[in-house]
Amino acid sequence: MAGAGEHREVLETVRMFAHDQGWLRRMREAVLSGLTAEAAVERVQSDNRARMLRQSDPYLRERLHDLDDLANRLLRQLVGRPTVGPDAMPENAILVARSMGPAALLDYDRARLRGVVLEEGGPTSHIAIVARALGIPAVGEVANATALVETGDAIIVDGGTGEIQIRPGPEIEAAYAEKARLRARRQEQYRALRDVPAVTRDGGAGGLPLQP
Repeated sequence: MAGAGEHREVLETVRMFAHDQGWLRRMREAVLSGLTAEAAVERVQSDNRARMLRQSDPYLRERLHDLDDLANRLLRQLVGRPTVGPDAMPENAILVARSMGPAALLDYDRARLRGVVLEEGGPTSHIAIVARALGIPAVGEVANATALVETGDAIIVDGGTGEIQIRPGPEIEAAYAEKARLRARRQEQYRALRDVPAVTRDGGAGGLPLQP
């Protein structure tokens, strides 16, 4: 599970990417060479993508999704395409996509978004960390997800096991509904114990000693 504040560190990293002087300089140079602003963004991101795909470190390759997201967000601003409006998503929506950056998740109405399914992005990806922090089940590395799912399909997303069920039958729906109820009860029990002082078995006060 993502540590407390870890999602904030992720979003801060994305902000730093957006203000990276090297990235901005390369786009400025592309514009000065005669490209439109949109073409400059696409060229620089294409170069970034080629460079990142040559990396053997999976962590560095995962950052490609963050850079793609930044480039796409900038392109939407340049062409005047708005972000997702509050009424653009139906109730209890499951978002299925090839990939997403962590900041993109903040564009959606969290009261309506119930889960995310991605073809790329593992459990340690930035999008997964932010999704967990927001309480949104997310499952990545689902091959051909965008081809398998049609708009309006019922989907169950189990972020705990990393499994999804596409067009589940009544028995599967009932089993997952019961699982969700049990989880909700456990969460209530945990919340009730959150502020209760820890006590050891021998009656002593719990807690870890703090170093001066």
